[in-house]
Amino acid sequence: MFACASGDKESEYDIASGWGSKASARALLEKHWDTFIGPADFAYLAGIGINTVRLPIGYWSLGPEFCKGTLFESVADVYTNSWSRVLQAIRWAGAAGIGVLVDLHGAPGSQNGESHSGVSDHKAQLFDSDNRDKTIKVLQYVAQQLCNINHIVGIQILNEPKEHEMLAAFYDEAMTAMNCSIPKYIHDAFNLAKYSEYNSHRQDFVVVDHHSYFVFTDKDNTESASGHTQDVGSSIATNLAAHSSQQRGNLIIGEWSCALSSQSMKKENDPEASQKEFCTRQMETYGANTAGWTFWSYMKEGCQADPGWCFKSAVGNKLPPSFHSYPNAASKTLDGVRLLVKPLSGAAPDPTSSDPQDSSSLRTSAAGVRRENGTFRRRQTSIHHRHIHQREPPSSQNGTIAFQTGYRDGYDTALKFATYLSKVGFKQQCMMDNCGGFGDQYNSIGVQDEYADGYLKGISEGEHAVEATLVPAKPL
Repeated sequence: MFACASGDKESEYDIASGWGSKASARALLEKHWDTFIGPADFAYLAGIGINTVRLPIGYWSLGPEFCKGTLFESVADVYTNSWSRVLQAIRWAGAAGIGVLVDLHGAPGSQNGESHSGVSDHKAQLFDSDNRDKTIKVLQYVAQQLCNINHIVGIQILNEPKEHEMLAAFYDEAMTAMNCSIPKYIHDAFNLAKYSEYNSHRQDFVVVDHHSYFVFTDKDNTESASGHTQDVGSSIATNLAAHSSQQRGNLIIGEWSCALSSQSMKKENDPEASQKEFCTRQMETYGANTAGWTFWSYMKEGCQADPGWCFKSAVGNKLPPSFHSYPNAASKTLDGVRLLVKPLSGAAPDPTSSDPQDSSSLRTSAAGVRRENGTFRRRQTSIHHRHIHQREPPSSQNGTIAFQTGYRDGYDTALKFATYLSKVGFKQQCMMDNCGGFGDQYNSIGVQDEYADGYLKGISEGEHAVEATLVPAKPL
């Protein structure tokens, strides 16, 4: 892709302004968008248990109109058909049953000056001139286009912005302007403490994205692979758990890899085994202490020789061969899993409804998927479950209807996610969104606590019920 690029041959702009002409650059990129990753890739990912992809785009991806007044204006024609390709990739994912987190990786003016934001001049000018306003308009358009697509699990406002005194206020402004119920993801500008605190004061569905790499600093290079592995399983795990708890579990690791520097690898007697342990420890730690993760990246040029950075090469090599939330369901079809669960019976009524059919199964707004990160929160269709025995809700200390309603809502949510081979990741956010629909009579702190206790217990026992049902029978 960069063989005939212009300038430093390291950014999107270098490709678009290279290759001899805009027509040649456009033909190159359109062929790349159509062939480098296709429907078979999404089917493969779904088959090994991945339920979400993070799709990076640049503002130029929206087409020539959004290139006006920016660096990309001179090459705007290259992107005449780019937005249709973004939508095509989203359709491919949806056909495979995979959620998509759309990530604004390159903002007007650049949020970090890095080549992955589309520029080679290393200037971060998002907050200069009118680039901030242009970026807001980009996000508004993306939200408008994607808001009603069920398998869009979120929109990430910026990728890896530099820390700036105006960043938090920009996040506030962007989320208000987007005016869409899709979950919003914000990067922490590598200041996890600050943005965990920021998010702890919000009630809406906002998720902090933290990136975790071990190859970019002198300190990274001087530490051995096994030393990094130990850090991931101890201090890093503790830190992630604390920050996740601070913001009701709304934390993901949106980028990580198996990559280690040659200096780190040289310190090991068995470098290959050490890298594998480092890689799997990360996956386990991020899965246990955050709501999910996405690996950077799925595919790259020279993939097979680079399991450190290429997920497709790492699978079954540095990583396990599959990633199913319910491992024993791996060989089952989606319909096979649906046959495992049955409708809830005797659910506590919705206190705000006079309609006996308005049960928790219709009110539940499922939010989040464990490990691979998803938020199929906007699915409103009631799914018919069969065959899992519904436990009666345990009584709380006061035996309140709030506890029993929460339990049944949580249990039902767990079963709905099981039909998509997934577990609930953003449990507390999901609980808050449900609880918020009860009306004034459920607004007291005590009643909310009762509902929350029941909801979280219901999710836990619902997932355990699915796991028990899926355990292979022991040989006689």
